[in-house]
Amino acid sequence: MEMLDVFGDLAVGDDGLTIAQESLAPMPAAGIVALDDAMNSDAAALIEYLLNEETTVIAVDVDLNVRCQMSNAATLLKEGAGLSIRDGQLMHQDPDVHQGLRSRLAKALAPGMPCAVVLPGTWGHAWHVVITPEANISFSTPPRAVLRIERRHIFRRPEVETLQNVLRLSQAEARVLSELICGHSVIECATLLDLSVATVRKHLAAILKKTCCSRQSELMRLASIVM
Repeated sequence: MEMLDVFGDLAVGDDGLTIAQESLAPMPAAGIVALDDAMNSDAAALIEYLLNEETTVIAVDVDLNVRCQMSNAATLLKEGAGLSIRDGQLMHQDPDVHQGLRSRLAKALAPGMPCAVVLPGTWGHAWHVVITPEANISFSTPPRAVLRIERRHIFRRPEVETLQNVLRLSQAEARVLSELICGHSVIECATLLDLSVATVRKHLAAILKKTCCSRQSELMRLASIVM
């Protein structure tokens, strides 16, 4: 079975930096260093989001037959984890959940639109699956879709640095969002972070603006992707 080389696609090479430098020339040396740091920071954040011990990427057809996978897929998606790869097919141990995943995949493939689904795992864990149809990833036939699969702990607290990098927040804003994600109210966030309620509300307003969310419930749905 073919293995996905994700690192090769995400690495920031010297050529990319050279092009950026030329397009911005003449740029002061300090500016070039800052650009280099920003590019590497963005790439590192993206790699961390895609590649960690709780995440894998596989490519499947409409019947959930696995066409290619990352090297850690077999370890993460093993028997007893709720979601696993058995006999070359992605399977959930609950037949109803498995059928629901197949239906969601078929619905995503029909309009060619990405979607996400959460599946039950073992106690205290759930599987977050992002389905990206082939039309969105420049694949030919097969695979039909790429699945980013992440095992999440239901009591997991998101890293402040991750929220900063992915959502482009300040450290203070990311700290507030982290507490909100954990289920704390604005008043509780103020107490925990030793801030005034007005300051927390100010940070929340800035977060909503930066993430283009109109209400806190939308922000929580967006943040769930980062987690």
